[in-house]
Amino acid sequence: MSYGAFMKGNSRGGVFERNLFVCQWKIPSAGDVRIGLSLGGGGTGKRFCRHQSCETEHRQGIIRNNIIARCPSDVGIYLNRAAETQVYRNLLIANWGIDIRFPGSSAVIQDNVMDGSIRNRNGGSQAASGNLIASDCSLLARIMGHCGSGYWYQGAIVGDLRLRHDEQIRGAARYVDGGGEEVDFCGHPRSARADLGPIDYGQLSGSGCLPSFGAATE
Repeated sequence: MSYGAFMKGNSRGGVFERNLFVCQWKIPSAGDVRIGLSLGGGGTGKRFCRHQSCETEHRQGIIRNNIIARCPSDVGIYLNRAAETQVYRNLLIANWGIDIRFPGSSAVIQDNVMDGSIRNRNGGSQAASGNLIASDCSLLARIMGHCGSGYWYQGAIVGDLRLRHDEQIRGAARYVDGGGEEVDFCGHPRSARADLGPIDYGQLSGSGCLPSFGAATE
């Protein structure tokens, strides 16, 4: 198992923001397991943790305005004994979603756009609101293909993030940055009626900084 990036060892106050992670260049993968971002990673031996305490691997971390794509064998975001975590305005494409695992893990999860689901595992807990999640779609919507990143965006699997069906994304964000200093994935200040996910489309000019990460199949 490998990670795009992680923080652990009883660390505190880390921030992952405005990153693009593509776990697999080709799908299907060669069989290895790759995860986008993690607070806690695979855990830490006690003697390597700060103050020799591993009760929490990370505390008060923030994961915001990231794009995590093509992690077909596992989640895009993994919280392992990560307490008081904020996860907001991320886009998770073609992965299993977000896992909050083990006692001590807690998170507020808001305004994300994501394939997969949000799962509490082995005693983890979270409060989620305002997210657009593929697993929440109705059975009919799934059958009709009216659900998931492939429906909401022009070509999410290859990084074409122009909006295709925007009614659930534009102006739908609930979280308000109290300091008024948050910028989106493209580096633009968030507008008063911000969009779900990492890109505030009202601030773009043309295609702006929209990424493209190439073909996903052989």
